[in-house]
Amino acid sequence: MKFWDSICAFHEACFRDRPEDDRGLRAVRKVRSILEADWSQEPAARHPLTQRLGWASAQNRAWLDLHARKMVAAACIPGFSDVVAPRLGKPAEYLAALAEV
Repeated sequence: MKFWDSICAFHEACFRDRPEDDRGLRAVRKVRSILEADWSQEPAARHPLTQRLGWASAQNRAWLDLHARKMVAAACIPGFSDVVAPRLGKPAEYLAALAEV
């Protein structure tokens, strides 16, 4: 199973357990749509975002929701998909690229 498939499956299972709160699942799907094409083939455990994607607490769902909304807003900026998005998918460049967003 691919990284993004497993993360989505995890959040789908969490949503089945708590159907009143789908923020985590919606956020992961949004982030996936923005970053998947440029996601590094390096082991996902090295990426700073991996830890956040794999948590299901209420606080983390809120963080994921906010992060996803920021990514969607940033994706509207001209040049984002050509310059910033590819760097967000790379573990070594993620934090610097996120700071630019």
